Amino acid sequence: NGNILIPGVLDSVKKLTPEEEKLYEGIDFPLDGQRQASGCDKLMHNDDQKKALMHIWRYPALSIHGIEGCHSGPGAKTVIPAKVTGKFSIRLVPDQDPREIERLVEQHCEA
Repeated sequence: NGNILIPGVLDSVKKLTPEEEKLYEGIDFPLDGQRQASGCDKLMHNDDQKKALMHIWRYPALSIHGIEGCHSGPGAKTVIPAKVTGKFSIRLVPDQDPREIERLVEQHCEA
């Protein structure tokens, strides 16, 4: 559904009000252009322009920037690496406390 699944991360996101939701209705945002720009045939919110905009502008986003420590060349992978490192970021939205989000992420990764 496009939501960050780390428990608690979305708790501090303000609820969508009917007034705010109406603001998205008049925005021309062709999803075909977004599909083309991203190189995807299908978007998470493929047929709902309003939901697509809200997930781009209104909600936090988690982006994966890289994974290191595993063999990435062609061929079968038969060994599970002892250690893998990932790099990611979370785009925060108003009312989210960076320290609290960091605590939640660390708690989730250590669980």
